[in-house]
Amino acid sequence: MAFLRAEGWLDDGGVPTGHGVMLACQRYLAGSPARTMLVNLEDLWDEREPQNMPGTGSERPNWVRRTARAFEALRDDPEVLGTLQEINQLRRGSRGGTSDD
Repeated sequence: MAFLRAEGWLDDGGVPTGHGVMLACQRYLAGSPARTMLVNLEDLWDEREPQNMPGTGSERPNWVRRTARAFEALRDDPEVLGTLQEINQLRRGSRGGTSDD
């Protein structure tokens, strides 16, 4: 968190939330010169349960837990859309703003 604050990605005001730290990490990565950035959609709404978990057979099926939100519902969530738009803007800026994106 100290690094994210020093680099200007995390606010100095108060104790950051887990969601705030995750957003700061995503902003940092989006603004980096990395050619690829992966965003886990479940991180966008602070999902606490892992989507993919190895199963035990009869007690819990293997790797079948569905996401808590339908993919189509993401279009109606202003926070999710705002985060993705910010990431897109940062990505464009970190690569010179190509119009092919």
